[in-house]
Formats: sequence, C-alpha cells, structure tokens
Amino acid sequence: MGLVLVIAITAALGALFLLEREASPQRLKDRSVLLIFLGMVIPLWAMITEHLLIAPPFGALAAIGLMLFALGAAVRVLARRTLGRFFTYEITIKKEHRLVTHGIYRSIRHPLYTGILLLWFGAALALQSLIGFLLALALLVPALAVRMRKEEAFLGTQFGAEYRDYMRRTRRLVPFVF
Repeated sequence: MGLVLVIAITAALGALFLLEREASPQRLKDRSVLLIFLGMVIPLWAMITEHLLIAPPFGALAAIGLMLFALGAAVRVLARRTLGRFFTYEITIKKEHRLVTHGIYRSIRHPLYTGILLLWFGAALALQSLIGFLLALALLVPALAVRMRKEEAFLGTQFGAEYRDYMRRTRRLVPFVF
C-alpha cells in the first residue's frame, strides 16, 4: 500500500504543476521561487524515503492527510483559475493588469500558497512522515513568508490605496484567521 500511496501523491503533484504550464527556467529568476522549490522538494524526498522505510499502515491519519492534500490541490487550481492570465511566477504586473479581489481572493490574499501548504502538510500526514512535516515547516513556511512579503510590498507600490484596503479586508492564508 505504501508504494502505491507514494506513487499516487507524486503523480498528483506532478500533474498539478504541469497544469500550471510555466515550467520554464524563467521560474527560477527570483530567489524566492527557488527557496519555495527547495522547500517543497526536500521535504517531499524525506516524506517518501521515511514512508518507504517505515511502511506505516494506512489509517485515519493517512486518510485525513489525503483529504488535506485533495483540498490543497482544489484550492490551488481554483486560485490559479481565478487569476487567469494574470498568473505568473515572477512578481510583475502584466499588460492591463488589475487587482484580483473576487472568488477565492475575496477572503484570502495568497490562496496559491494556502494550497501549497495544504498539499505538503497533507502529503506528510498521508505518508505519516514526521521528518517530512518538520522539514516542510522549517523550509517551506519561511520561503512562502518571504515571498508573501515581497509580493505584498510590490502590489502595494503598484496598486497603492486599493491594495492597502484589500489587505485590511482579507487575511493572508486562512480566511478569518491569518
């Protein structure tokens, strides 16, 4: 069962990021993107390795992890579709860019990152990997925090009062909480 779970999670992550259609080396121009990438790859490697070595039985914890994983994928896809043509890995403004504040962006500013966190923490639970969870916490969370600060500073300069008002009305990652 363990190997099947590992293959399924790895395939789902691969398919999700292939759907984003921006797999060019251009993604890695910004150092924060590289930090996020490393914050995803290193914990995932640890999760898979730990799971295969320990081979824990599939139980309630794994089932909850799979549900969080699926929720993370859904949040990420929804956020990406809501952004539409304005999505990019670079922190930039595209031609005729407008601030997106509808859909999932109505209540949280960074649902793409919420999705990533749900994916990785869900995978850690599904694979029952404490080491992978701790690595995601130590590497991925700070990388996303750096990226969010950079994005918010940039969008604040580009959209001014409109963005500051949006920040007052929304939370960063979790509606009504944080």
